[in-house]
Amino acid sequence: MPLKVGLCATESSGDILGSDLIRNLKSKDPLMEFFGLGGSEMRKEGFNSFDSNEELQVMGLIDPIFRINRILKKRNELIDHLIDKNIDIFIGIDSPALNLGISRILKKKSNIKTVQYVCPQVWAWRSNRAKKFNDFLDLVLNLFPFEKRFLHNFSVNSVFVGHPKASRISTNIDKLKYKLELDLDPDLKTLSFLPGSRKSEINAHLPVMIETINSLSKRGDYQFLIPFTDENEITKNLVNLKSGKVSTHTLRFWEKEFKQIKPKMFAGNRRYYDIKTIEILKKIKYLLKDKGMTIKGVKNQLLIDESDLDVSTNTTINTKNILKSKIRKISKIIKELKK
Repeated sequence: MPLKVGLCATESSGDILGSDLIRNLKSKDPLMEFFGLGGSEMRKEGFNSFDSNEELQVMGLIDPIFRINRILKKRNELIDHLIDKNIDIFIGIDSPALNLGISRILKKKSNIKTVQYVCPQVWAWRSNRAKKFNDFLDLVLNLFPFEKRFLHNFSVNSVFVGHPKASRISTNIDKLKYKLELDLDPDLKTLSFLPGSRKSEINAHLPVMIETINSLSKRGDYQFLIPFTDENEITKNLVNLKSGKVSTHTLRFWEKEFKQIKPKMFAGNRRYYDIKTIEILKKIKYLLKDKGMTIKGVKNQLLIDESDLDVSTNTTINTKNILKSKIRKISKIIKELKK
């Protein structure tokens, strides 16, 4: 009988860890079966998630309180699903607030072995919580070596497995190379702002980050990057606030309609728009939304002068204002796209 493994990953980071885990376990036993809840990266490895994990992507105290009924319902459905599949072992990937609870219930209802992949940060605060791990966990898989030593003090069975990123990221980074690849000014300092992967994190952190970027951009000696796990996050800035619906003129739609939009593709099919493309996007948005031009009209306008639409004699464009608003920093790009 093949070993049946239950998994639960609700975050983007956990989804990546889960995909690595599935791939490595399959290399040891190709017949191993996997069940539970995961994301797109895990599905690429053949994992069949019984439902979407977006409902469980919450943070802090307030968000879970408002969604507690839906969270508990989803958790109970997952537990029933795992028991119905008669799994041999459950591995909760990060998200200890959810996964430790699942392990605790599984231990009460069954003889399923339980594992927590990514040690909860009990070494940082409320360390006495580690005393209870033995009540419902058979094993903890640690990303960092000091965690094994810490858990040993509480007689918790754990193994240091390392962090998958350690084998993917070089310690010798050629900054100039990456700046050129991303169309960044090699002479400017580059600051990255990381709002998080959860929608609630982005909603909470991004406004503060944008405010900070706007303040720093006045100095003129910085450039900014904001990575998103969801390539469509930037298109959400085009939401019609009155209707609450996303405009039909999304970036993906524009890519199909306007040959001038050529995103660079990175790992995981993530898109990056260079400065030139972003300028074109702003112009398209200006012509479509602010000036009411048709798509055909905008296409013709772009063809008239692809290299410098700003100086076109077309009266639908206020050339003087656009020439003065040559914006190359991401803070102002985001600000304009949100209008």
